[in-house]
Amino acid sequence: MWTFLNWYNFFADMKAVYDAGYLGEEVLAQTWEEGFEAMATGQAAMAVVYTTWQNEAASKFPESGIDTWEMFPIPLGGNDMMSFSSGGIIRAVNKNTANLDEVRIFMNWMASKEIAQRFYDGRPGLGVPSFTDVEGDLTPAYASVVENSAGGTGPDMPGKIKYQPGSTLTQEIQALFFGETTPEDIVAFMDAERQKLFDIE
Repeated sequence: MWTFLNWYNFFADMKAVYDAGYLGEEVLAQTWEEGFEAMATGQAAMAVVYTTWQNEAASKFPESGIDTWEMFPIPLGGNDMMSFSSGGIIRAVNKNTANLDEVRIFMNWMASKEIAQRFYDGRPGLGVPSFTDVEGDLTPAYASVVENSAGGTGPDMPGKIKYQPGSTLTQEIQALFFGETTPEDIVAFMDAERQKLFDIE
């Protein structure tokens, strides 16, 4: 579990990277789509992406060799872990549904070996499947980031810290870049936002 010092160092490192110009001249104006071309053409040296990003990039720039590139953990705040998201495609149903039998049939079908295997075959690079009888294809990106993570793997920040204020935290990070707040302020903000939820009766 990260401590105050870890988070302080993470945001301090992020500010240093921004101040050094490593995020580009117009970091807040750059789009996600522009990142594919920037990486494929060598305009950018690194990007913060997910493990299946290579598949998308290779389909857009097949001659770039991008599908063979390696990945490593974000080296900020002393981080040496690969963080995976707890998000993804889910299926949910109202617990009061009158069609519970039909829902069970559908869920069992979705979780069947044939259908699950078809899903993973169509989405290479998702990593090791949650199903024990289904095989997944590990891209060089996924295999390399695990290998390059001396600290092992674990859930990402929103997955590990419950009630983390994601959208408002982004605004705080932008303020940090412009010198309007400090790393200490952001850590205090994170704690204060979560405390609001604990105080609700």
